[in-house]
Amino acid sequence: MITWNGGIKLKRGFKTYAFIILLVLGTIFVLDYFDISRLVNNLQNDKNTLIEKASRLEKQNQKSSTETERLQNENKQLVEHISQLKEEVKELKSFIQYQDFNDAITTVNSYKAAKTFFQAINYIAFDGTNVTYSNLDFEGNCPCFFNFDGLGFEWKPSVVGNLSEFRTEKGKIILIFNSVQNEHNAYQFVMTKATGLKENKSSPIGFDLDKEEKWRILEIKKLK
Repeated sequence: MITWNGGIKLKRGFKTYAFIILLVLGTIFVLDYFDISRLVNNLQNDKNTLIEKASRLEKQNQKSSTETERLQNENKQLVEHISQLKEEVKELKSFIQYQDFNDAITTVNSYKAAKTFFQAINYIAFDGTNVTYSNLDFEGNCPCFFNFDGLGFEWKPSVVGNLSEFRTEKGKIILIFNSVQNEHNAYQFVMTKATGLKENKSSPIGFDLDKEEKWRILEIKKLK
């Protein structure tokens, strides 16, 4: 019987080479797997980092937007306030001068000094519609009343005290006087430039129309 040892050796060598090749391929596959896993893990970490950064940026952006909106609102309010102050200053310069204040106060002081209701009427603004007056008889016996656009006010002599406050409002002068009778009360006089009445005892109604425009009393209100 004849054997072929060379063939056996060739088969064994082939198996050995095949095993080595498989081992190398397996090693490469394992290494590639670990590289891919490491790469995937790194990518996942990078993704998480980017998500965190995006979240922080979004929060910062929201905070910045809120702060910007707050500053815009404050700026808008400031602009409106400045505009209002400018209008008030403009109004003050346009309508009210020192002499106007002085004339308005002089009118009220004259009203305070009036001893009769007819004398007091001389200082009231009158255009035939805004103010009416009433008293018991032609001689001016009281109680006596002014009616300022529906607001009744009883006139009494020597009840108005000293000036305590003043301001301007839409071309008018507002004067606040203390009450002589009660320290907790006061009288508000709204002053305007207007025509009025002047006492004339020879007139059928006791008055003539005074066409001179000067500071007169448009309204009197008792304050508490």
